[in-house]
Amino acid sequence: MERILKEVYLPCIINIFALILGLIALAPYLLYRNQDLIKEMVLSRLNKAMVGHTTIEGVYISPFKNFPYISIDLKNLKFYDTDDESNPPIYAFEDVYLGFDIWDIFKGEYTIKKVHLSKGKLHIIRYKSGNINLLLAKSMKAQLEEDADEPLHLDLQKITLNEVSIEKDDEITQQHILVHFSQASSGFKYIDDFIDAHLDASFEIKDMNVPGLGFFKKKHFHIASDLHYNTQKNYVEVRPSQFELEGGLFEMQGSIDLAKNAYLDIEIKGRKPDFKLITSFAPDYIYERLKSYKNEGDIYFKGKIVGAIIDDSPKIDLEFGCKNAHFINPNANKTLKDLNFAGYFSNGAKRSLETSELYLQNLSGRPDESVFRGSFHIKNFIDPYVSVDLHSNLKLESLYELFEIEALKGLSGKMVIDMTIDELLDYNDMEGTLGKLKDGSDSRVILKDVRYKPADYPHAIENINAELDFVAGELVIKIFPGTNQKI
Repeated sequence: MERILKEVYLPCIINIFALILGLIALAPYLLYRNQDLIKEMVLSRLNKAMVGHTTIEGVYISPFKNFPYISIDLKNLKFYDTDDESNPPIYAFEDVYLGFDIWDIFKGEYTIKKVHLSKGKLHIIRYKSGNINLLLAKSMKAQLEEDADEPLHLDLQKITLNEVSIEKDDEITQQHILVHFSQASSGFKYIDDFIDAHLDASFEIKDMNVPGLGFFKKKHFHIASDLHYNTQKNYVEVRPSQFELEGGLFEMQGSIDLAKNAYLDIEIKGRKPDFKLITSFAPDYIYERLKSYKNEGDIYFKGKIVGAIIDDSPKIDLEFGCKNAHFINPNANKTLKDLNFAGYFSNGAKRSLETSELYLQNLSGRPDESVFRGSFHIKNFIDPYVSVDLHSNLKLESLYELFEIEALKGLSGKMVIDMTIDELLDYNDMEGTLGKLKDGSDSRVILKDVRYKPADYPHAIENINAELDFVAGELVIKIFPGTNQKI
């Protein structure tokens, strides 16, 4: 038996293995031999019908870049809006890899199965006329019939990106957005009139000038989503998916109606109880300060995005909060205990900063030996109307220990706050605004044994005992010991 294995089966296995290696080696050779032909086919296919103009520096064989597909690399591919190459290209990539099936190559057919874009940028502009530069450049000079004998075909199964930026400028709305993809991939399955796709992408919003969405600037995302596209209805179903925003994990599902200006109907909710569900939306300087903090408790986030994103802005409604939560600074071993609040945000009827509102209700907590409770409401983020109801008894040194805000370093003592504000604020005229705070405001601040030693000042300010009352639009300061002063 051992002799049969050595003399019969082993040579067959070796021959099959050698044949497979030979086929793998033959495919790159066939591509290499025809690389000039492939370059001409690609340029001819891209340029013969479109208004725009494509250039390629060279074509190189890359056998293993998109394995198991055999690939060619279109080096420094650029696409211009016209034949004039002095204008900036609409898109440009250092490398565009086209993946071909090995068996198609043996048949003399070049069917593109995979596309990989590396190190480049796509710049989309919507002009005041409503036209989009990419669509104008991709429009056909003439209606051409499909050539069945042409050897280059497209049967795309996968697209991947590496270090690619997409920038959009809208001359009508004056909006601008720049997104950089460190990596992205999407696979496709075609079933009759439907396309199933899986999207996996990591990206950063480098810049965003869109009313009401500026807080997404400099934010990092990772998305893993399953999509079901109806080609007849131009309708996308977003199946249960997840995304990560600065460490906060979220689930989403819904739909996108591309036939109706990309009308969104998306539901979002936090995937696990973590303060990053909330702090991930905060401005960079706040998020960076809080991202190392630990937390415990019942934390929730849910929201809905409904409306068109082309020529309009969607309605955004968010609910978030926590119950009996602890917020822990591991560096100082200090804890904000029993934190509770219920929050709500909406960009309002006009989906703008002007109609946006933010609520924080039933706010309470115990930082170290301190305690606070209150609520906060702001509406119209352009000309804000603010309502504040805050009551606290704070041990001042614990604030620095908990939040490590440099301006609070060297501050000690106690501060009691009872504040009620219900007024329209003008940040550009705070003196005039304070003069109007009469009927809707009633505030008192009491300082007990307060000491403050600024880091860059040689002397400490000590033994501050005072009461500050806001009465009938005037600030009354009572210093103990001493006399009342009115300013």
